[in-house]
Amino acid sequence: MLLSLYQRRAEERRGYRIHSFAKDTREKQIVLQLKEYLQERISQTLSLETIAEENGYSVSQIQRIFKKETSISIIDYFINM
Repeated sequence: MLLSLYQRRAEERRGYRIHSFAKDTREKQIVLQLKEYLQERISQTLSLETIAEENGYSVSQIQRIFKKETSISIIDYFINM
């Protein structure tokens, strides 16, 4: 019985790692997409709402993902460009 529980837990951990890797990869792709979007609109005035809406994400999603991946807010990144 203990062996069965151990094997089940090991399988759950492997699944989590695969899910975590896929999520990290997806978030990196989102950040690349957002950076390209910002570069193309460097001469425009943009709001978080506009950026989020035109890229198909919520404001909180892009703020969280961008900050996690770059250690800087999306607005600060755009200003620094």
